[in-house]
Amino acid sequence: MESTTLLWQLRKLSLALEQYTRTLSCGDLTPTQALLLYCLLVENRSGFCASELHASLGLSKATLSSLLRELERKGYLTTQPDPRDDRKKRLSLTESAHARAPELERMMRDWEESLYRGLDETRRRRLAADLELLLHNVRQEITRRTETT
Repeated sequence: MESTTLLWQLRKLSLALEQYTRTLSCGDLTPTQALLLYCLLVENRSGFCASELHASLGLSKATLSSLLRELERKGYLTTQPDPRDDRKKRLSLTESAHARAPELERMMRDWEESLYRGLDETRRRRLAADLELLLHNVRQEITRRTETT
């Protein structure tokens, strides 16, 4: 029986996207590492710490830590102690990261084009806005439920 509830559709989409990303080639990066590095490059992040990213990206601390560690190991990030807080490290993008920017830009454009096939620009913008609203609503509901337990 095919269910058409929103939650079921979103779950199926999430699973399909996981399968899709496993088919992508990004050189020495996993698709998730490539996406994170691309986001950091687009935002032109410099001197950021993991806790700032955790809050803005919505990734678990463990997942984010693992991704950042691998990007550093591969030479795309450097770390320095935070002068204001001994517990934190400041992360910066390296020249290698900036050199990958055009390639990552092309990859992201290609990935999005394949996902957006059949949607005109108006529908794409509307979809992006609707997804942001859904994400906002889910986060609010998580906070509300967490606070009441």
